[in-house]
Amino acid sequence: MWPGALADEGVYRGAPSGSGVVLEGTWIVAGINDRCTLSEDSLALDFDPDGEGYLPFTRVLLPDRGNDRFSLSFAVDGVERIIDNSAPPGPATHTGVLTEAWDGDEAAAICTLEEGPLEFIQRARLRMDGAVLRLEISLVNHGASPLEDVVYFRAANPDPDLDNYGLTETVDAVYTTLQGDVAMATGPHTGVTLGAGTLDTVADVGFCYRCEGPTTDPVDSEGRMEDWDLATVVQLPAIAPGYTLTFTFVYLLSPSPEGLVEAWNEVRDWDLDGWAGLDGD
Repeated sequence: MWPGALADEGVYRGAPSGSGVVLEGTWIVAGINDRCTLSEDSLALDFDPDGEGYLPFTRVLLPDRGNDRFSLSFAVDGVERIIDNSAPPGPATHTGVLTEAWDGDEAAAICTLEEGPLEFIQRARLRMDGAVLRLEISLVNHGASPLEDVVYFRAANPDPDLDNYGLTETVDAVYTTLQGDVAMATGPHTGVTLGAGTLDTVADVGFCYRCEGPTTDPVDSEGRMEDWDLATVVQLPAIAPGYTLTFTFVYLLSPSPEGLVEAWNEVRDWDLDGWAGLDGD
């Protein structure tokens, strides 16, 4: 089975590690913390290019260096509010409640944050025999006023050549042009490729250069070999009182850029609620 495909076997385990949760499969091991980002103890996002689930995995995102981060801004009655878990090396502005759960045949790390009337819920999902980490983001308005000018921004700075070549910063990845709805970064030595993808109509994926903050728009990096990040941006005009809006994007991993495009083409055909568009209730 191709690593991008969905498996029927379920997940290896969702193991607690310190204050975080580790999701472990045969292709991917991911650590999620109570800031709702990928970094737990000495783990962020690791990959086994052979799909056998044996150590050592290839390190793709480094822990505790802001290599996966997000911001969420919105306004209530004209006053701007923000969750800023984006700017390293400073501390995150919000920490929340993190739990692990079995959800159908997937292991999930569920992280919940609050800012005023907004409840932020992130469900990170992983199946055992899949090289895809799915992130479902729900925004709940518990207030009496609409949440306006909502902007969610997430960036990932991959270092796929670190383990074998010690390369980070400006020469760690070649950022390729967009392939449909997925943006990719490849380690020029290992060939390991990380992609960020979405089909959601309110979300855009692309690249940003050393990006911080929720107003950065993703762009095409035109195959540059610099310290660009993979970026996902969601912009919503408003969330009405009592409403919940959910959008979805994924991180994919592959031993090669060509393999990641193949995996993405399979992921595009997922039959999941809300995968191809915003869910609201």
